[in-house]
Amino acid sequence: MKHLPLLNPHFQLLQDAFADWLSILGYAESSVHYLPLHLRELLHYLEENQLNHIQALDRAQVSDFFAYLATRRNMRNGQKLSPAYLAKYWQAIKMLDRYLRETGQWGLNLPPSTVQPERVLKAVMTQAETKALFAVAADDTLGLRDKAMLALFYGCGLRRSEGIWLDVDDILLEQGLVYVRKGKNYQERYVPLSHSVSYHLRQYLELARPVLLTKGMYAGLRDRQALLLSTRGQRINDRTLTIRIRKLQQKTADPELLAKRLSLHSLRHAIATHLMEKGMKLTRIARFLGHAKLESTQIYTHLVQDEL
Repeated sequence: MKHLPLLNPHFQLLQDAFADWLSILGYAESSVHYLPLHLRELLHYLEENQLNHIQALDRAQVSDFFAYLATRRNMRNGQKLSPAYLAKYWQAIKMLDRYLRETGQWGLNLPPSTVQPERVLKAVMTQAETKALFAVAADDTLGLRDKAMLALFYGCGLRRSEGIWLDVDDILLEQGLVYVRKGKNYQERYVPLSHSVSYHLRQYLELARPVLLTKGMYAGLRDRQALLLSTRGQRINDRTLTIRIRKLQQKTADPELLAKRLSLHSLRHAIATHLMEKGMKLTRIARFLGHAKLESTQIYTHLVQDEL
């Protein structure tokens, strides 16, 4: 699907914006990758039928597209597309409809479908739940690292890669700033540190990181520049951090929190929503998150309105 030509600039931008929207809402990496590809096949189909704007997509066009899919063969095994595979296309179209509505554009007039994909919902942590994660983190080496992790991904709203690739020199405690060198699309920025975030980072740097740095089997294994270190003294990875978040989640024993699937992105997602709830201006939140387009930040206005 990714090799299907897409010549229409409107459709190219739509696919990219849809992928960004999914990523901002914290959908799984597989969804962020594959749903836009399913959408791409739909857009390619529209192009092939001389339809050059998404507004041209009506009930008849959707039905015709699924009739086409019913005749198309799986590119890997040559078999007909399974109902589960077709459900992914329906999910992509339903998510496209939601994207268009929540970004203030228009809605699609979709036909009823017998294909009902599993609906994936992203529940946002409350402020009390984020405080509970901090509260259950221990005061030992790994606990101090847990608090530093929460401070970076929640308190600073960093993306997964931004936090993992921070170096010690990027933490400017005296200036109250974090220097993000590896932002999305190579964009650099400074993120302000609150007093509590500064405190947790200082505790980690002074008490926990030196212990972790000694864990390398020999000097060549140690990463002396990386901020967040594994128990082997190397730059930590996102899988380890996600495991730590879920361990904290289990320790809270909060039934509502336990029902949510947490990740590093959940923390960024939560702080953005909480800042919106507190009335921070959209432009300030956009700068804080490192959004290149204000439209990306506007997604959180809809989330807050839904909660109200």
